[in-house]
Amino acid sequence: MLNDLAMRYKNGDTKAFDDLYKKSLPIVRAAIFSYIKDPEDMKDLAQDVYLKLTTKIKDYESGSFENFIYTMAKNTAIDFLRKKKEEKIDDIDTISSSPDLNPCLKFAINHLDEDEKNIFLMKVLLNTSTKRLAKIFNLTPYDVNKIFKRAKLKLKKELTTL
Repeated sequence: MLNDLAMRYKNGDTKAFDDLYKKSLPIVRAAIFSYIKDPEDMKDLAQDVYLKLTTKIKDYESGSFENFIYTMAKNTAIDFLRKKKEEKIDDIDTISSSPDLNPCLKFAINHLDEDEKNIFLMKVLLNTSTKRLAKIFNLTPYDVNKIFKRAKLKLKKELTTL
């Protein structure tokens, strides 16, 4: 059914898009939901998928439209997460290079690896929750807490040696 609708749409039947949208939306939502839990972000990303579909339909070959649209939705969600992570890391870079930051703390932070540095600064200075950090870095909350604890221990060691 979806394959027929997709081929009709690909061949210029714009009326087929409405049915294709209605019948494939649960697949798109499921793909996005496995990565994104925020309802507003999910809604926006679903719209992005269908906007992309208007140009990507030319790449569709008859076969499994479900796989085609699912992959497109999954990649859209992953790109969204990647972009959010990069934005957060840019915020962290701004904070960690701030002249207002204590020079001793700056020195100690430079001894952390990137994940430790980002998680520590986001948790402490940006007050980001463990749950949110887990989403941003694609980790479990347990792993986020473990990295945070390791960062605190490293910082404590560095600061006591100064």
